[in-house]
Amino acid sequence: MNELIRRVETLERSNRLLRRWCGAALALSLIAVAAGQMGTGRAASVPTQIEAQAFVLKDAAGNIRAALSTAGNYSASLVLVGDGSTANFAMSKDSVPQMVLSQNDGPGVMVSADTESAMMTAHDGKTAAAASIGVVGKEPSFSLTDHAGKKTPYQR
Repeated sequence: MNELIRRVETLERSNRLLRRWCGAALALSLIAVAAGQMGTGRAASVPTQIEAQAFVLKDAAGNIRAALSTAGNYSASLVLVGDGSTANFAMSKDSVPQMVLSQNDGPGVMVSADTESAMMTAHDGKTAAAASIGVVGKEPSFSLTDHAGKKTPYQR
């Protein structure tokens, strides 16, 4: 039970970190727009569309803190990076939305959904240990995987 409480606390901490990063990204966007308006002494024209293959946000030390891109197996991906943690929001090329919250080399949670299923999996990040819960087709699904990778599905 203590392990479950620890994992929930870790997830809540990751969620707080994610909300802070989203707030910071929104504030930076608003500051950039305001700075553009003030720079010329007159109202700057705002483009109706900006195109790029990636947008990268770095902190003052040059560390990447966020990236919006169309790379890898995803049609679009937003990655937020903190000190020791990552939040990844992605849409796969076959239109499956995914969210992954994780500590570097530590516990994490993945949520995904497609036309047939919706699943949430919590894992320890070091071994194969995981717990998955969701709906596959019209049936509930729950499984536990031990540290060695042995999966035990539970059905009603």
